[in-house]
Amino acid sequence: MKVRNRLCVLLLALLAAVAAGEAAEYDAVAVKAGKYFGEGEWASAQALYELMLAERPDLLDTYAHAIVASAMRADTLRMTDLLERSAAHSVGIYPLFDRVRELSFEVGRASVYGDFLALSARDMPWLSRPVDAALLEYYRFRHDGPMIVEYAGRMLRLLPRSVEYLSALAYGYMLCGDFAGASDTWRYILEIAPDDYDTLLYLGNYYADCGDMAEASACLSRAYALRPTPYVGKWLKDNDASLSR
Repeated sequence: MKVRNRLCVLLLALLAAVAAGEAAEYDAVAVKAGKYFGEGEWASAQALYELMLAERPDLLDTYAHAIVASAMRADTLRMTDLLERSAAHSVGIYPLFDRVRELSFEVGRASVYGDFLALSARDMPWLSRPVDAALLEYYRFRHDGPMIVEYAGRMLRLLPRSVEYLSALAYGYMLCGDFAGASDTWRYILEIAPDDYDTLLYLGNYYADCGDMAEASACLSRAYALRPTPYVGKWLKDNDASLSR
């Protein structure tokens, strides 16, 4: 019995030593991968991240780094493969999108994130809804009017009374110079949510720019009642005097 116990202890110690050695080796590879990634050595980084995923195939951060390294090499097949493997290992799609976005900005190539989202929508159509939502936010960040209009429209097909997506649509119209479309959308938002502060400000300023001071005052007065600010208060004070004349 004592001999058996000693053998069990020795076996456990051996397994622990092997595990520690493997962990140390994995950590060394991770350090090298991070170094290559930081230096823009994309092929080397991509190869090492693949080694890491072979060992631990469920780590979100490794997938995100591998995807960005692959994107920097225009390796779209590898990007698709990584996305499918991450899904197979239950890596959260939204956290993965967020991490790819962060890394894309870190390497100074925000377009990598947009390209990855578009690729995801093309190759994994069941992800189209979350991808469309993420692309809408991406194009809002880029102030890309036509694409904002496109993706806000996609989201509104299922949620036609969403103030969030209607506001995005109006913003896209405004960037495109379609102020009639923007103002129509703002008015529709106020039918749904009469106390939407940002919409009242946008529409009030639009009316003011058009010279319709009565409508501008009506919108900005409602906005001021919701959230008094010095700028709107001064505008109302100055223009109420002119309206009373």
